[in-house]
Amino acid sequence: MNILNDKYAVISAPYKLIINEDNVELYNIFKDPTEELDISKNKPEITKKLTEIFNNWPKGSNRSLSVIESLMDPDTFGGKEDRLPYVEQAFINAEEGID
Repeated sequence: MNILNDKYAVISAPYKLIINEDNVELYNIFKDPTEELDISKNKPEITKKLTEIFNNWPKGSNRSLSVIESLMDPDTFGGKEDRLPYVEQAFINAEEGID
């Protein structure tokens, strides 16, 4: 999951790994729901396992709009739709094998 500005999360309960550029953080989201204590140094095996899951996960191209593009697109804010809804387009892309 891309949560913000090339920051990604991998969740395997009770752990959540956050990856951005060269930084990796690991949290036990059951014991630390506000993610205040990074335990990546204390749990290197879990950190490694979740990092490997992230690195091996198939990734497509980034199709999200920038903030300015979102603000300038009336379809995003309930205006007249000028394209197929995202969910319907995603199903079509999946059927056609489009990334």
